[in-house]
Amino acid sequence: PGNLTSVECSDVPPAENLGASDCDPSVTVATPNADVITPGACAGTYTIKRPWTATDACSNSTTTLEQTIGVVDTTGPVIDSVTLTLQGKKHKKHACYRMDIVASDACDDGDLEYTVEFNGQQVSVTNGQLIQLHRKKSKKGCRIKIDGGSSDDDNNAEDDESSADCGTLKFECDGEFVLNVTATDDCLNPSASVPTAPITFDGGGHNHDDHGSHGNEGVGNGVDDDTSGHAHN
Repeated sequence: PGNLTSVECSDVPPAENLGASDCDPSVTVATPNADVITPGACAGTYTIKRPWTATDACSNSTTTLEQTIGVVDTTGPVIDSVTLTLQGKKHKKHACYRMDIVASDACDDGDLEYTVEFNGQQVSVTNGQLIQLHRKKSKKGCRIKIDGGSSDDDNNAEDDESSADCGTLKFECDGEFVLNVTATDDCLNPSASVPTAPITFDGGGHNHDDHGSHGNEGVGNGVDDDTSGHAHN
């Protein structure tokens, strides 16, 4: 087989079984049982070398052929689901949620990086991170805020993980909250953006305090206490 370049990681062909000619008709060719891999610039790019060795009955052997395959990663990850799970109580103007993201990548077994877009702003997040949603009127409109302090709402709230115990990442808006999540692999290929289910405050959405339970707010659905998110096929 000839050398190959720019082969997508999911399309790397298996090693072929080859024959050889020699004065000994019983000559055999050993098919490579392991690729020799040289890492590239990122996790999904690398170079494969495959040597085939021919051996006759007198144990004379020679490496007659070596194939080189250049592997690339140009395909982004796939986000299967994004779920916001309420932590503690949902107050009239603020609440704490844990963001859980299920995503996969065909070429990269390592950790993916996640970004949330909100009202044209972006911020990096980690899977399982706690985030604060605050209903707040502002001349600046809906915005992302990194805040190590406490707001007036925080100081008046119970210690129920809904504000002060919910990290420093806040999303502030006077309307509906929809967070658009993107995953990026080590080769900087992005996934399609996946929105969370919309969340509202002050009666605009489902209030989990009415049932005294911790609810889940998943991808593409309204708030549903009995589900943990919507899977994308």
